[in-house]
Amino acid sequence: LSLVGMAELLYTTRTGPGVSPDSVQYIYSARTFAEGRGFLSIYVDGGNGAVTHYPPGYSMALAIAAFCIPGGSLTSAGTGLGILLWGINLFLVMWLMHRYTGRTALALVVGFFLMTSLDLLRIHEMVWSEPLFFLLSLLALWKIADYCGTLRPRDLVIAIVCTALAAITRYIGVVLI
Repeated sequence: LSLVGMAELLYTTRTGPGVSPDSVQYIYSARTFAEGRGFLSIYVDGGNGAVTHYPPGYSMALAIAAFCIPGGSLTSAGTGLGILLWGINLFLVMWLMHRYTGRTALALVVGFFLMTSLDLLRIHEMVWSEPLFFLLSLLALWKIADYCGTLRPRDLVIAIVCTALAAITRYIGVVLI
């Protein structure tokens, strides 16, 4: 189902990713980061300054994705990152559902409903930080649950790293701390 979901998103973004005013800020900040000028925000008057309204995590992920994609376009990176995150998020939710319930059919039904959710599809087709935040939050909560059951330090470290990355991807991520 994850691959079907990725194909679905590939089709819906065939003319490019969805872009909003937030997307423009993320892309501009990724560009200035990639140029070595730090995380800058573009202002309405055409000037720029340090980003304070948007956390830098997603812009950093965009810049890294653009570096890894031939051609290096930030909008292509936004599309590719959205498609990749959609597939990973679908798979992870289904896998966790199966792991904690032991029911394959339930995991597939949940995956189907997620895959056909127009709101989730729209979020992943936009150049927005929500898909990355969702992944990092889900990973953090999973590893915290694992740590509580096993007390393995590795699980705690992974949870801490994912929580920190979630917090620099979306400021609301501090609630995971």
